This record gives sequence, C-alpha cells and structure tokens, in this order.
Amino acid sequence: MSPPAPDKPALPDPSYRWTTLKAQVFLGALADFGRVGEGGLFARVWDEAQAEGRAKREARRRRSRRKATPLAPESDIFGLGR
Repeated sequence: MSPPAPDKPALPDPSYRWTTLKAQVFLGALADFGRVGEGGLFARVWDEAQAEGRAKREARRRRSRRKATPLAPESDIFGLGR
C-alpha cells in the first residue's frame, strides 16, 4: 500500500475512539484556554469550520430577511381578470 499524498492528512488510527472522557477533557481545555492549538492542522480545520458556520448562519439570516414576492391572484394568472 502506498503512503498518502503529502497534501492529504493520514487517516486516524481505526482503534482510536472519541469517548465521553476525552470529549470532557477537550471541551474543558477549550473552555479554560479558549483555543484548540496554535498553528497545527486541527487548529486550522477548527478555524475553517467556525468560519463556515458563521457564513451559513449569515446566509440563513439574509434569506430570512428577504420578503416573499407577492404572487398575482389566480384570476390574473389565468387571464380571467376577476
């Protein structure tokens, strides 16, 4: 089997499991320090995920601010002129 391409990160060890304890430790460190690392792959991906989330929320806000275009009454659509 050939090694992964240099621009793609290697897949994690399949025996690794994200446990409740690991999640608590991670989230505790995040709460204490407010960061997920400095300049590493995880930190970059974290920042990208946050930016994507912000962009999606902003897009939803913009869509919700748009007013629906009023449709003509059915009689006008069919040319009945009622």
